[in-house]
Amino acid sequence: MQNSNTPTLNPYQQAQPHDEIDLMELFFALKKHALLIITTTLIFSCLAVIYAISITPTFQAEAIITEPKLAEINKIDNGINLINLTPEQTLKRFHQTLINQDLQYKFFTENLYDASPANPVSPQSAYESFKNSLIIKLSNKNKSRYNFIEVNYQSNNAKDAQATLKNYLELVNQTTLNDINIDYVSTINSQTSKLENTIKQKIDAIKLDTEGEIARLSEAAYIARSLNIDGSSSTTALNNLSLNTELNSHSLPLYTLGYKAIETRIQLLKSRTNLSSFSPDIAGLQAELNTLKSISLNTDKVSTYTFEKTPLIPHAPIKPKKALIAILGTLLGAMLGCLIALIKYFTNKRSESLKNIESHPLKDIEETKEAISYLNSIPKPSKKTSPTK
Repeated sequence: MQNSNTPTLNPYQQAQPHDEIDLMELFFALKKHALLIITTTLIFSCLAVIYAISITPTFQAEAIITEPKLAEINKIDNGINLINLTPEQTLKRFHQTLINQDLQYKFFTENLYDASPANPVSPQSAYESFKNSLIIKLSNKNKSRYNFIEVNYQSNNAKDAQATLKNYLELVNQTTLNDINIDYVSTINSQTSKLENTIKQKIDAIKLDTEGEIARLSEAAYIARSLNIDGSSSTTALNNLSLNTELNSHSLPLYTLGYKAIETRIQLLKSRTNLSSFSPDIAGLQAELNTLKSISLNTDKVSTYTFEKTPLIPHAPIKPKKALIAILGTLLGAMLGCLIALIKYFTNKRSESLKNIESHPLKDIEETKEAISYLNSIPKPSKKTSPTK
């Protein structure tokens, strides 16, 4: 006798297909369409290789620039270093010139755009492309132990990339030297003018004192001549007197020296031509002025930077990455081939299922009837009567 607690087999449940994915079924589906997958992969691989080959290669010339040597800076004014120029300041000036937009545009138009045989685009549009190809990076003081500038230039030709970068750095170096030369000339002219004015003021003061002394001696000579005092003192003693000697600074007035000695002194004072030689201050200022005027600025073959890495002709392009493009094309082809294979497999499987249903309609009807009969055979739960009060 069948146990009443044993669950009755549901034919309707047996007839329902499950929704789980069978990995083995997918594997055999892919294996079945292996030729399709391989063909798609090869097609995409060939297309990727053709695309990588057809792209114009881009070459990049690189240069790393550091601070110049102190000996290079000393070449400018023979070591005088009038404007206190340091290697760090020189590199900063070089960087400011390097990123100058006007200088970049001038270099581009004169060396690249005008030299090109055909210019289909406007200079401004072509210049924007040039700016994007010129990459300038300044070192970060917080991350780097020393100051340096990294300069890269990209071109479709390896030799052009190296030549363009080298020529631009030379132009920047010369422009920086020209700016330094202007600062030197301005400083020299300013200090020279200041020294000349100081010397002139001191000479004018000496002239004023000399004129005052001559007037004073002329008065004493007039008195001596009026009193017929020809020379009671030696001329040498009078010549040793300073220019600022007062009349009452001696025990005897000046006219007592005699008009001959006094007039001789007056002639000596009037014959002075180089008044600066009578003042030690003027002599020192004149020596400093002569030093300034003797400075010969030399900006030929002076470098305002040092190459940490010299720009060389690149051996290989930086883009396109042909190997990477080929690998990505192969992977894309394989994935697309697998997707097409699975779609084709499940489409065929669905078509076969529909054909089976159409070829056995009675069987489906019988299964439906059995499911309905099974549902009707399940006893319905009885309604419980509420207890009487």
